Amino acid sequence: MAVSGARRNNYGELFGARQGKQVPRIAELCVEPADAALRQKDRKATSFYPGREYHHARLRPLVTNPHESMAKVMEKDFDVDLVYLWVDGSDPQWLEKKNAETVKIAGLEPYAAGKGRFADNDELKYSLRSVEKYAPWINRIFIITDEQIPKWLNTKHPKIKIIDHIEIMPAKALPCFNSMALETGIPNIKDLSEHFLYANDDMFFADHTEKAFFFDEQGMPIVRFKTRAPGKRDRATQYLIFQKYGLKAKTFHHNIDAYLKTDYLNCLKAFEKEFEHTVMSKFRNDSNISRILVSYYMLDLKHARSKIVNPLFAGIIKSPIDSVHIRIKTPSDIKKFKYKPKLFCLNDCHKATDAQRQKAKEFLKTMFAEKSGFEV
Repeated sequence: MAVSGARRNNYGELFGARQGKQVPRIAELCVEPADAALRQKDRKATSFYPGREYHHARLRPLVTNPHESMAKVMEKDFDVDLVYLWVDGSDPQWLEKKNAETVKIAGLEPYAAGKGRFADNDELKYSLRSVEKYAPWINRIFIITDEQIPKWLNTKHPKIKIIDHIEIMPAKALPCFNSMALETGIPNIKDLSEHFLYANDDMFFADHTEKAFFFDEQGMPIVRFKTRAPGKRDRATQYLIFQKYGLKAKTFHHNIDAYLKTDYLNCLKAFEKEFEHTVMSKFRNDSNISRILVSYYMLDLKHARSKIVNPLFAGIIKSPIDSVHIRIKTPSDIKKFKYKPKLFCLNDCHKATDAQRQKAKEFLKTMFAEKSGFEV
């Protein structure tokens, strides 16, 4: 499927692609197919199979020695830290900064600067309750904020560490209201463990998990995808993945994800030019590059394994599944809990109402009623 000349030029200029190169249809990336029939059906697709030898003529070496500093990664016993992004979108001082930047950008879309992007519905409080209840093995918890601290947070807790934007981002990129830009600064966190998890504050543990849920027996991250194709907002990242790896991208499961700090840093260095625009974007836009590129980078180096979170068997999703994505603007999404997920995301957006946000908060308060040690 060819793209329009304007779009082709936009992506071509951004990534240095040849003019006239067609963007492929975003088709299935086969990950751990359920049976031999699926393998046969998709045998011609360029895909990542766990344990399968993978080569592609267009791939280039991305680091001098990709296995450097990986000895610790392969140890069986390792710490796993957890990183959150958090913002209080009702804070007057923060709003003053945001509004000052908003007026500088013409045509800023609601999905990038609307209330749903920044509203604090106490999700972090309940997410931390879920950590204490279902993932007590988490080592340290880093909370990235913009000169803000939740009033209810016990900052003296030995696991908690507040990280300000200035500690991980270039000064020229601040103030920043773009989570995709802030995600490029995650591996710059001082003392962050080699193995770590990343979550937005609206992501939760729904059941008991172990390290093995996120990292395999060799210490490699498990990258989770959905069966459907990515949306139009991710088109720039899709195009880059196709240009560099010859792959048709798959949708992230939009939940808590596992990474290796070494590979995260190396990916940012290898694609420094491509990430530069994202780092400097004050607000999210369609030309930003997603952190999903880091996962493809790890998969290409065979430093990660891939998995589908909602596999279909004869057209039916069987329980339990790894994670579900629940939109607060769509009340019927709550039915997804019938699949008994290990993780869930309770996603806000600019189309949600305050009444729906209040219902979501009541749901979380019921699900995680017991106060955690992370609260004062």
